[in-house]
Amino acid sequence: MLDSELPPTEPRMADQNRVKGPDAPKHTWLYDAAEVETAEVSQRLDSEFGKWPLIHFLMRHFSSMLFFAAQRLIDRKTKTGEERPRDEAVILSCPRLFNECYSGYLLARKGLVLQAIVLLRSAFELTTQALLFMQREDAAIEWLKGKKIKPKEVRELTSMPDTDRNLYRRLSSLAHPNYNAVRYYSAAVPMRGEARQAYFYGGWFGPKEAGQVAIQFLWAQLLFLETFYQTFSTDLQEHDLLWRKETVDEAFGGKMPPSDFDWQRYLGIWRSELAKLAEDHARNTAEDHLNVALALSDYGPEEKEQIRRGFEDAQESQT
Repeated sequence: MLDSELPPTEPRMADQNRVKGPDAPKHTWLYDAAEVETAEVSQRLDSEFGKWPLIHFLMRHFSSMLFFAAQRLIDRKTKTGEERPRDEAVILSCPRLFNECYSGYLLARKGLVLQAIVLLRSAFELTTQALLFMQREDAAIEWLKGKKIKPKEVRELTSMPDTDRNLYRRLSSLAHPNYNAVRYYSAAVPMRGEARQAYFYGGWFGPKEAGQVAIQFLWAQLLFLETFYQTFSTDLQEHDLLWRKETVDEAFGGKMPPSDFDWQRYLGIWRSELAKLAEDHARNTAEDHLNVALALSDYGPEEKEQIRRGFEDAQESQT
């Protein structure tokens, strides 16, 4: 939506997808317009995500591993008849974490980036709380009795890496209605004579922001899985539950994996790949707000190119 002089009854929406002119679609309600635009944005983002197939592959892979992590503990309980509070708390954490990551990923792919960030914050809260349960069974016992554990308390009691702690602080700031979140639903637009402001109602086309948020959902799941297998591998091995028969058949030809190959090694491979993916995506994807601003601007092609070069030069001088 561009802050322009339109009649009060006309939905004030415009973005880089909208058809302008006599054939432009008319919507009685802004909601209908947002729904149409969001669907178009989603299609365009699908194409952009298709350039980075590892994102979707790892989302499918890690989210399935969450299910099987919980299932291993359920199988252990069935096999031994033993119910441990720590196991129960971790089992209950898995579907919630899956659903936060699944729904947040869908929102990011619709261009609803800020709404995905809210769920990303929740996903990291769930991960850190699950880490607490794995490290301290007394916390799991209290939680199962209904005690509310504050996120601050969780972070103080767990060995959460500093990088993840800093990320959580940034996510918390964005999840609340603070001014620094405005960039996820508004953008300055250079126009002839004066600058204008664009406001996003519904999804907006920001492939860099959407992709980076999707990658963070992968980190939340990977951190959970790494800690899970660090905590439970020995115990699961004792009960022949560490490897699924289907995994052994498909990956190792029906034979148990080599003694020097464990879950930490396997997940470490994906940690390296995920770090490289995040870096490559950030470096090789164009800045979203610049593209939005230039798409809505009434400057000509040569002038827009000058603006783009000036922006890129300014970015390079800051690095």
